[in-house]
Amino acid sequence: AALTEDAVRVREATARGGNSGTLSASGAYRFDGNSDVTMVLNRLDALNRSDVSAEISGQARLDRRQRRTHIEGDLRLDEARINLSKLPGAGYTTLDVVFADPGESREPDIPAREAISLNLNVNADRRVFVTGPGVESEWGLAARITGSPGAPQVNGRATLVRGEADLLSRSFRLTEGLVRFAGDPQDSEVALRADRTSDGITTAITLVGTVTDPEISLSSDPTLPDDEILARVMIGR
Repeated sequence: AALTEDAVRVREATARGGNSGTLSASGAYRFDGNSDVTMVLNRLDALNRSDVSAEISGQARLDRRQRRTHIEGDLRLDEARINLSKLPGAGYTTLDVVFADPGESREPDIPAREAISLNLNVNADRRVFVTGPGVESEWGLAARITGSPGAPQVNGRATLVRGEADLLSRSFRLTEGLVRFAGDPQDSEVALRADRTSDGITTAITLVGTVTDPEISLSSDPTLPDDEILARVMIGR
């Protein structure tokens, strides 16, 4: 780094991920509060939680002007794992708490929040593994993330590569899978089909709708009444 009259200019900074990968950066931190930093990620172990982990490569730029931070870039998921059984029911909530002295009556000054906006392209040809009780699957992803970190807008799609599911102790093969993102992640739409062939009859379970309110339907080839399809799914005959 070099100290100049108006900024600290970082010519080169390097770091290693907690388990793997590297990050390099360069840029300037100006004394007027503005800054710009370019980061290059190489299979960086960027997320390593019990529910979500990811290795990320690509380039991102952080630009800060007048207490507003803009982050943009093109990132590639080299490998990601999502454990459905360990996803939290709700995220962490941050509270701004100010403790006043006893007897103090004036209104406390609430610290101003830093505004952050995102514009990130995130892609993965495959190796996005989604697992859970009785589910093993691999997906590809092409998405754009905008908005703020607290309320991101996601547009794009995730496409099934392969997968298997254990339903009522019966093994099904995931034959079709698509998740379409169109803004709020809770409004994402899913289309998923799982097949099982037994005694010359293919039974299919289809799940279609939003991720928070999907509809499940049964079908078979050759065509059978719904109650017979359900019996074959539940007890195999």
